[in-house]
Amino acid sequence: MAAGTELGVITDYFGKELQTVVAPASGILLILFGKPPVNVDDNIAVIGKVQPSISSLNGVQ
Repeated sequence: MAAGTELGVITDYFGKELQTVVAPASGILLILFGKPPVNVDDNIAVIGKVQPSISSLNGVQ
């Protein structure tokens, strides 16, 4: 996933949208917590950073 990809929306108890949550970095989505409630400072996603391989650095497919 690319940095900036929308992951979800935080709403209040009445469904009013409070915040759109976007991916802070590029990587592989490992975990996306989808069950409310979400508290302040809770993690809602885990994104794994992908290290470039040596072959991709050399342009080898």
